Amino acid sequence: YEPIFNDGGAVVGMLFVGYDATPGRAQLDQLRQQAIVTGVVASIVFVIIGYLLVRSITRPIKRIVTIANSIAAGNLDTPVETGAGGGEIGELSTAIRQMVGYMVANIKERINYNESILKGISDPMLVVDQAGRITFFNEHAAALTGHPADQAIGQPVGLILNPGGGGIRDSLKRGEVVRGFEDAIVAADGRKAVVRGSSAPLKDADGKA
Repeated sequence: YEPIFNDGGAVVGMLFVGYDATPGRAQLDQLRQQAIVTGVVASIVFVIIGYLLVRSITRPIKRIVTIANSIAAGNLDTPVETGAGGGEIGELSTAIRQMVGYMVANIKERINYNESILKGISDPMLVVDQAGRITFFNEHAAALTGHPADQAIGQPVGLILNPGGGGIRDSLKRGEVVRGFEDAIVAADGRKAVVRGSSAPLKDADGKA
């Protein structure tokens, strides 16, 4: 508002100037909507990028854990492939692959060495686990019982020595060194034999059987 003066300086009226604010408000509302849409889209994009980034890190780590569990379960031929490319995860995967390869090669070498020693023993020998199932069966034990090693391994010791082997099973249950026991066994072809032997528990580095 502006006053209008005459030549004598008296106010004779008021000048009013105005404009329609509706188009401006509409434009302002449109800008606000665009800003909201832009913010929502940017948030979605950031979430997707974050998910893909986390997934690219966690998936190789999960595969590493799966591979480690498989190898720990005795599957030494488990392929060590994490699917990771470059970056720190890729370098970590390469380092773990090399470490696991060295460990598996070392374990296989020790297994072959121990098996060569066991196979070199001229007496019948077998190894059973805590469930009473055969885990090792040398050639002399196969010749004595008439059961090939590949058929005996994994079977209950009582089934392979049936119906004898009671003394052997008793010595195994005792979980201690037993020397000079005698027992009658029946071979696969029905032959009977009296065996004299010894048994001892196998213990790990912590002394557990």
